[in-house]
Amino acid sequence: MSEQNILDKCVLYRLLLHPVNETGKGDAYIKETLQLVTKIVDARLGYIEVSDSDGNKLWSTHHCNETDCNRIKSHISSTIIKEALTSGETVVTTSALLDDRFNNARSVILGNIESVLCSPIEAEGIKGVIYLQGNFSGLCDRHNVDEAELFKRHILPLLKRLKYSLSNHSPEEDLYLMYKLNGVIGKTPSFLQVLNEAMTVASLDVSILLNGETGTGKSYLAKFIHLNSFRSNHPFIHLNCTNIPESLFEGELFGSVKGAYSGAHSNFEGKIFAASGGTLFLDEISEMPITAQAKLLQFLEEGYYFPLGSSKKVYPNIRIIFASNANFKKRIEEGTFREDLYYRIASFPINVPALRERKEDIPAIADSMVKKLCNQFNFNNFLLSEKAIEKLKYYSWPGNIRELQNTLQQGLIRAKMDGVTQIREDHLFSEAKNSVECIENSNDLSFSNEKNKWEKQFISKQLDLHSWNITKTAASLKMSRSYLNKLVKDFKLKKT
Repeated sequence: MSEQNILDKCVLYRLLLHPVNETGKGDAYIKETLQLVTKIVDARLGYIEVSDSDGNKLWSTHHCNETDCNRIKSHISSTIIKEALTSGETVVTTSALLDDRFNNARSVILGNIESVLCSPIEAEGIKGVIYLQGNFSGLCDRHNVDEAELFKRHILPLLKRLKYSLSNHSPEEDLYLMYKLNGVIGKTPSFLQVLNEAMTVASLDVSILLNGETGTGKSYLAKFIHLNSFRSNHPFIHLNCTNIPESLFEGELFGSVKGAYSGAHSNFEGKIFAASGGTLFLDEISEMPITAQAKLLQFLEEGYYFPLGSSKKVYPNIRIIFASNANFKKRIEEGTFREDLYYRIASFPINVPALRERKEDIPAIADSMVKKLCNQFNFNNFLLSEKAIEKLKYYSWPGNIRELQNTLQQGLIRAKMDGVTQIREDHLFSEAKNSVECIENSNDLSFSNEKNKWEKQFISKQLDLHSWNITKTAASLKMSRSYLNKLVKDFKLKKT
């Protein structure tokens, strides 16, 4: 792929991700995307036409004169375009004049039509076709066919945004109408921006890096990215890189063959293979052992891998979503994470906001969680008091959504024990938390410092509970021994 081709594709992706909020700009967006894809696949001319269920129609051409345009429109209902719309599949012909399916068509003969790529566009009330024509058979090679198919999928989010931009809904309402977001709660600008980025890039099938503090819901967001992609009918495989011993990591990810190592009594396919056709979510990617990072980098660059003990290449069809709460710059300087791998996985980073950055969402999130907990425990409906809600809004939440859920569960149980159906602030927070952590303005404190203090106290307490047995403590915290040892070292913890 040439450097110019890569640049053109980057421009195309940026355009597809651009917010559509100006009425009457639809034709311009469609025209620019068609111009780029025609250039990318090296076609001579291009035509695109789409319509929605309400009869609204958008169409555009590139390098088409009036004669070309009329000729293409004349066989929207016949020959090549009809074949694509009827079959639902991309029609490829290296020479329409020699193709038995189309060589008798008057439009083909008059237009002296040679190579053609014609792909239908149909999803969620939007139907249409993209038609690309060239003068040589190279237009129809496998690479260009794949590019046309990819473009067809990529343009759908843009078309949906154009459709909804004509409505009277708010941007927030449009977002929740356009995508499958059942159960997602949030209306703060920072969260809506992240959600819009995630949903738009969901259909682009590029790798994504979700950055964010522990407990912000990165795995939750990854599942919705998968659900709103064309891979949604295939597996979503979650692998947490902190939970696997270093000696077993490569086999867990890439699979192994019988006899590859001591204890390998049979073939094991691995998580990449298990995600075939779907999405692999590599959580806490920063904790991946350095020994496995080189092999992952090779797979990302070459598109294939070797299972442990095998000389046979495996070419999986998967998408990978990465997530981390780490400072990659620091990890790279420490030599625990490869710089070249970081730039490969960070092709499209999304920063997931902390709960303290979306205070307006906390009441709705808390209410939803309480309802789910009541259903889970078979309790009657419990409500949060107004003072409890205010406390929830102004607590610093170092553990983010995960800590919120634990706090609500504890508060619900305490309220049940008190024989009341209203969860008060004293059910939720201890006196120490009220005096130290609950503040009127979370910006008055350095979150980084407060988070480190909380983590240090929490780790120290857990170590004491397990008599400083690193293995048992790591197991209870569901983290690797190596990571726990690193935290002990970073926090300078000592047994008392």
